[in-house]
Amino acid sequence: MSPPDLEPGEPSKSQAVAGIVETNQFMGRVGTIFTTMPVTRPPVALLYSLSNAIHKQTEDRKVNYAHDTPHGRNLVFSYLAGKLLQQQFLAVVDEDILDGTLADQHKAILLTSLEHLDAPVVAGLEKFAAGGGLVLLTGDCTLKIKGSVNLGVTPSYPDAAKIAALAKAGKTKEVAELTKMRQALAGAQTLADAIEPHLVKAGVRPVFITDQPGVCATRQSAGDIEYAFAINATHDPHGDAMLGMKAVTAEIRFDFDGRPVYDAVIGGLAKDFRLDVLPKDHWKVSRALLRFGPGQMRIFARTARPIGGIKTGTPLVRRDFTQTESPLRLEVSATLLDDKGGMLTGSAPLRIEVIEPSGKLRYDLYRATDGGVLRLNLPLAVNDPAGKWQVRVTEMLNNTSDTASFGVAAITTCASAAGATRRAVHVAQERDNVYRFFRVHNKVTIVKGGADHHQAAAERLVRILKPWNVTASIVSAAEAGKPRTLTAEEAETWIGLTHTNKGQLKAGDKNDPLFVGFAVQGPVILLGTPEDNPLIKFLDTQRFLPYVVKKGEYPGPGRGYIAWQRDGIGVMQESITLIAHDAAGMEEAVGSLYEMAAGIEPLTLLALPAENAIVAANKAALLPAAKVAWTRVLPDRIVAIKFEESLSVAAHSQTATFVTPAGVVKGTRQLDAAEYQKLVKNASSGSTPAAVAAAQKLAAPQRRVKFAVPSDGKVAIVYWGGTVRITDAAGTVLAEQRLPQDVTALTWVGDAIVVGDADGRLMRLNTAN
Repeated sequence: MSPPDLEPGEPSKSQAVAGIVETNQFMGRVGTIFTTMPVTRPPVALLYSLSNAIHKQTEDRKVNYAHDTPHGRNLVFSYLAGKLLQQQFLAVVDEDILDGTLADQHKAILLTSLEHLDAPVVAGLEKFAAGGGLVLLTGDCTLKIKGSVNLGVTPSYPDAAKIAALAKAGKTKEVAELTKMRQALAGAQTLADAIEPHLVKAGVRPVFITDQPGVCATRQSAGDIEYAFAINATHDPHGDAMLGMKAVTAEIRFDFDGRPVYDAVIGGLAKDFRLDVLPKDHWKVSRALLRFGPGQMRIFARTARPIGGIKTGTPLVRRDFTQTESPLRLEVSATLLDDKGGMLTGSAPLRIEVIEPSGKLRYDLYRATDGGVLRLNLPLAVNDPAGKWQVRVTEMLNNTSDTASFGVAAITTCASAAGATRRAVHVAQERDNVYRFFRVHNKVTIVKGGADHHQAAAERLVRILKPWNVTASIVSAAEAGKPRTLTAEEAETWIGLTHTNKGQLKAGDKNDPLFVGFAVQGPVILLGTPEDNPLIKFLDTQRFLPYVVKKGEYPGPGRGYIAWQRDGIGVMQESITLIAHDAAGMEEAVGSLYEMAAGIEPLTLLALPAENAIVAANKAALLPAAKVAWTRVLPDRIVAIKFEESLSVAAHSQTATFVTPAGVVKGTRQLDAAEYQKLVKNASSGSTPAAVAAAQKLAAPQRRVKFAVPSDGKVAIVYWGGTVRITDAAGTVLAEQRLPQDVTALTWVGDAIVVGDADGRLMRLNTAN
C-alpha cells in the first residue's frame, strides 16, 4: 500500500501539506522541550499485556495480532475514556508491574478485557492494591485480583450485537459504518462515566477541569516548569463520522496554587486566566473561557515562580586547529531566572541568534534549557569576519531576551580547513566497524569482481591479513553470486532478507537472492564495482552503500571506497565492500582497509597542505527588515483577511475579529457556518497562479512560493515556512521578514501588508523605504 502523497516540497498538491509545514514549524520552535525533558508518568496506567496475548495464541494459533483478541480490540475504548476525562492514561506492560515501576510512579491502573495474566503479574497487582493503589477492571475481565474494583461495564460499540451479526455475515461495509469514531466515542463515554467516580474517590485529579469533554489533556513536567497541553478533538455530530471535529468555547480550570500561567504557543502570560473562588467549597481556581478551533492545541506553562528573564553567559570562542571538524567553535550558555534572580529549573523553549559584526544573522536556532540551563556549541568558519559579535537568547515562555558580546580575532592560517581526505573514502564510523570486523572474524571469504587487477588485489589482502590471524579464501563473483541453497526444512520456516509469504520459497538454489541471500557463507569482503560484481550491484540497488557509485565520478579515478554492511548479502552476515574503477583505486582501498584492520590512526584525519592562508570575509549581503507596526493574537489559525475600511479577520475557530488599520481590536464574534464560509470566500488575498509562477522563477531553489500579491508596483511574496519578502516590480528586494510560523493569510493596507499566521498572530508590516 503506497503512502499518501504529502510531499512538503510540493505543497500545492494537498491541503494536508499545510498542516505538515505548520506542525514542523511549531515543533522546531516549541518541541525542543521534549529533547531535554523526560516523559512524565501520569497517575493512571493502562495495561497492554503480552502474557494475555500469548495465552490467547496458545488457545488458537490463528490469533496473530493483538486486535484478534478482546483485550487488543477494546483498548481503544479505554484510551478514549481517558481522553474524555482529561486524564492521561499511559500504556504499561507486564514488566512495569514486576519491576516496581507501577507502584513507584502510578496511583491507578486500568485492566481491559483480560482473560489471563501470568501469576507473578497478578501477585504484583495484588501487592499494588494492598499498598493503596487502585486496580480497575472492565466488566468482561475474568481475572480474580484481590483488592481490585470491577467497573461492571464492558467496552464496546453501542450496536455491538448488530456489529457481530453483520461481521459473521461478511457484511464489512455495514460493519464499517457502525465502527467509526462517532460510535467509538459513544462507547468510550459509557466507560469513562464508570471510571470517573473511582478516580475522584482516590484523589486522582485530571490535568485540568473543562466543561467540554472533547478537549483532551496531557501533562509534562520537569523541575520548576509544568506544561499542560489542551487539544480540541470535540466530535462534530453533524460532520464526518470518522474525522469530523468542531470549534468549541471551553472553560479551562486549574487548581490555583499561586503559579503563573504562560501561553507556550505565543509567549507571555495567558491573560485570559483569572483567579476565582468556587462558592461551594471555597476552592481557589485559575479559570479561563477560551475559543478552540477544530483540532487546535493550546499549551499552558506553569512555573514554580514567575519568570524574571534569561541571562546569557559570556560566549567563549574555542580554537583547536588539530580538529578536522569545527576547528573554531562558539560555546553559548544561558540560565533561566525567576523574578528574584534565582534559577528556574526545567525545560523552557529558547531562541538563539548569533549576529556577525555587520549585523547579519549567522545562526537563528531553537533549543531548550536542560534543568534551567542552556549549553550549546556552534561551529564558526575560519574565514569569518573579525570584530565584535553578539549572541541574543530569548526565552519563549515570557518573551524576555538577553544579549552578550564577544570578539573574534582574524585567523591567517588553518591547515585542516584545506586538508584532503586520506586514502579511500568512507563514512566516519566505518573505521570502528572494520576494526571490530577483523577482531571478531578470523576466517573470511573474498569475492572478487571480473576486472584483471582484482585477482592481485585479493591476493594482497590474503597476505596482509594473515599476520593478524585472519585466514582469507578467494572466490569469483560468478561463483558467489548464485542464490543461497535452502534445505527443505529452511524453506518451510525461512523469513529471509525481505518478507516472503508462506510457501513462496522452495528448497534448492532457484530462489531470488533478494529473499535468501547469496551462495557465500560467513563474513565476506567484496572487491569490484556494481558493473563487474553482482553482489556489489545488489548492495548498491538495495541502498546498502552510503554513497552512490558512478563510474568516472565516484569514487573517481585513482580513488577507492570502503563500506561495511550487515545482513546485506545474507542473514546474520557481515560484509565489507571495496569499490574502485581502476587498479590504483583498488590499491588505495586495500591499503586503507589494512590501516583500519590494524588500528593505524594518523596524527590528523586529513592530509594537510604544505602552505595555506586564510582571508577573512569582508562583505555581507544584508536585506532590510520590514518594520513590525503592531501584533495582535487571535483565537486560532488565521484563515482569511478582508480589508475595506477596516480589517475583518476569519480564524479557524469560526470567529471573525474586527481590527482597525492602526491595530485597534474592535471586537470578536462567533460565526455560523454560512457566515464563516462567506467571509473566507470574499477575503481573497489577490494572489494568482501567474504571480506565484513569476515569483518562483526568482526564488532560491530551496524555497517554495505560497502567495504572491501585487499592489502599486510592489509584490508581497510569502514562502512556505513563514518568510515574507517585499519586492518592486523588477524583483529588487525591498524588505524581508522571517515570521515564527507559516503565513496563512495576507492583504495590502495602503503601503503596508497585514499578515496572519497559523498560530493566530496578526501583524502589520510597514514596507515604505
